[in-house]
Amino acid sequence: MFHIERCLGPCTGEVTREEYEKVVAQVVRFLSGGEKQVLKELEAEMRKASEALEFERAARIRNRIRAAERILEKQKVVAETGLDADIVGVDAKEGIACVELFQVRRGALVASDAFVLDKGDEVPTDELVRGWMLEYYGDASHVPRELVLAAAPPDADAVAEWLSGLRHEMGLRGKTRITVPARGDKARLRAAADENAAQSLVRYMTKTRFEETRANQALGELASALGLGRIPLRIECFDISNIMGKQATGSMVVFTAGVPDKKQYRRFKVRLPGEPNDVAMMAEVLRRRFKRSGTAGAEMAAEGEAGRKPRFAASEPDLVMVDGGLPQLGAARNVFAEIGLDGVALAALAKQEEELFAVGRAAPVRLERGSEGLHLVQRVRDEAHRFAVEYHRELRGKAMTRSALDDIPGVGPVARRKLLRHLGSMAKIRAAGVEELRGAGITRPQAEAVKERLGAV
Repeated sequence: MFHIERCLGPCTGEVTREEYEKVVAQVVRFLSGGEKQVLKELEAEMRKASEALEFERAARIRNRIRAAERILEKQKVVAETGLDADIVGVDAKEGIACVELFQVRRGALVASDAFVLDKGDEVPTDELVRGWMLEYYGDASHVPRELVLAAAPPDADAVAEWLSGLRHEMGLRGKTRITVPARGDKARLRAAADENAAQSLVRYMTKTRFEETRANQALGELASALGLGRIPLRIECFDISNIMGKQATGSMVVFTAGVPDKKQYRRFKVRLPGEPNDVAMMAEVLRRRFKRSGTAGAEMAAEGEAGRKPRFAASEPDLVMVDGGLPQLGAARNVFAEIGLDGVALAALAKQEEELFAVGRAAPVRLERGSEGLHLVQRVRDEAHRFAVEYHRELRGKAMTRSALDDIPGVGPVARRKLLRHLGSMAKIRAAGVEELRGAGITRPQAEAVKERLGAV
């Protein structure tokens, strides 16, 4: 390495022990923020070598100066002069996280690095960062005066004291303090570190095909836990949303190979009359989904309905999940028996303990906490719930709009559409004056009628 100028050659006698230790000390000071003083020392050494006609030594020192200057060119002033801090950003997903470290010395960003952790958003941010700090600074060559975090750990004082002890062991003056700034340069830098952490995490996940590997593991765990004969490549999950039985809706979400397949999502307006009954509603939705499957579907095809365009994908699911417990599972099993559908696994996810109830199993199935299988089941369940609630709110909003505008004499469907298109919501229609209402393209009598019904003129 000495011959290609990548080493001073201490082991071959090319440099004395004293000279080598001096260079090491200079490097430490340079990295600790003393770059200007180190450059002055190197320039003085180069002049002294030239005056002594030691031109090869002077050339080597010149190369070191140029290398140092290139490093300084890459450093960007990002904060107040004199800031000596490590800025820690973090981003986390299920099962994985990334910590981004910005090293700021004398107000300049001198280095940044990313650390991928095998823990995700199930771990609180302060706990995740605390664990990273203990591991990283335990082996670090420098501990800054300040550590800027998004959230301080509960034992921040003890951690700061430990970091200060490390500084003293390194021969550095002053203590380390932990801060969580809400504004200013430090807060801005921490937000930038969070952004970098998110980007670093995406790059890592893409490079390692993390999602694909994780999905395969989750599907394998789920198949094993439920005793399925094959990997459930297509999972359909159903949920019901209603308030006292009004505007009841059902949702069907599809996960293909462990990933949401949104083109296959479907939603149902529940038609069941009478008192609200979640179990009966679930049965209705499942019956409508699978009415063209099994022996019932074959009979319909034989009666001449085969030419009708199917509403759902031709492929049947490997696993059907319903949100609820044993009652919902029983409803699903009865519907499948009624339509003669065999070969599709059934399971229900209880809301409280997150237990899976499966046909043919007396005891509930409990997936291991933190396992990929449980994460997948939770994602599927949450997506079905989100999709059902979203549709329910949409229908409820339309019903409220109809009830408010439909009963106004002289305001027909065309005028109602104009008002909603122009103003965007019922709240804005109520707040608008007569002239603003007329701006939607309706007549003055219509505008006055709306204002009289919805609020004082």
